[in-house]
Amino acid sequence: MRVNYTIIFVSDMAPSISFYRDVLGIPLKFESPGWTEFVTEGVTLTLHKSDGSNPDSTVLLLGEFVDDYGIHYSISDEEWHQHPESRYRVVRWQADAQNMIAQNGTGNPSDPNLWTRIDWIELSEMAPYEWAFCMSAYAAATAAEAEATTIAQRENPKTGCNGHPFSRMRHEHTRNP
Repeated sequence: MRVNYTIIFVSDMAPSISFYRDVLGIPLKFESPGWTEFVTEGVTLTLHKSDGSNPDSTVLLLGEFVDDYGIHYSISDEEWHQHPESRYRVVRWQADAQNMIAQNGTGNPSDPNLWTRIDWIELSEMAPYEWAFCMSAYAAATAAEAEATTIAQRENPKTGCNGHPFSRMRHEHTRNP
């Protein structure tokens, strides 16, 4: 067994970045106020800003992922980025309800500045897939309208996303079976 990905919770991002980058010499891959990644020889080391309170199920969704269709995603506390062009600014993670609300980016190819709700489920015994999502709303006029959209049926991930399957996600470094 080999560890490919690890998350370290930190209370202060700037000195933590400095320690791993400047003192230990680990190359920086991505930096943001709430989420930073370093990569070295097949291992991704992630710093996640936390106030020490309850790290929740949203941690499962943070990082670099590839879905069933080969689409790449970069997900942080602040942004859901579906490469190459679609960006969603996260305004609320709702861990207990397993969904998040985001505003579509101004440069998105479709539905710019509108609102999105993304529901997720954890997957067990589906390696290398760890979780799956359903974009329940993607063109809502308001955040409240997006939040009120409840089409996701988690009990049936094969057809529970408005008649379609949830999109399964795996960390970018894992291979398809």
